[in-house]
Amino acid sequence: MKKLNLTKEDITLYGGVAVAAVILLIFIFTLLPSLMGRIAKDKREYKSIEQRLVKARKMVKLIKGDKTDRVLPTEREVSVAIGEITKTGKLDGESLGVDFVSITPGKVVQDERPQYKILPIKIKIRSTYEQLGTFLGSFDSIVTIKSFNIMPVEGTPNEFITNMVINMYLSGRST
Repeated sequence: MKKLNLTKEDITLYGGVAVAAVILLIFIFTLLPSLMGRIAKDKREYKSIEQRLVKARKMVKLIKGDKTDRVLPTEREVSVAIGEITKTGKLDGESLGVDFVSITPGKVVQDERPQYKILPIKIKIRSTYEQLGTFLGSFDSIVTIKSFNIMPVEGTPNEFITNMVINMYLSGRST
């Protein structure tokens, strides 16, 4: 077996590397998990603040009488409008937590008032009562709830399946 000749400089170098490796391992196993937990907590807090900010901006527009949010979509814009409904349910996303099981748009019908058309949409969601209330409260004035039925999810005491039909008002102008 060959004898290993280490100089004082080599021992100092290898010792420094070993100390650095030990410090790195201590950091990885002790400090990093707590930092990651803090980052996750801060991210949840940021999402909550962002959600409140979006709602506050909507309230300010409403109070100031800003009509830009009240423009009715046309038949061509239906997919975008339905996308906004699902975005609202999820947006508020992680914090709202509405799970869309299905969304089925019906046929557009002419309202008795010529400036409006109505698009009935069947929606099935899974949520808690609180999530459902927040979701329904987020509907703009262009949506009315025609009917809904709430049933408990078997084996999950605080979750419910809600079947509803909403009417989305569309612009009656030609598309």
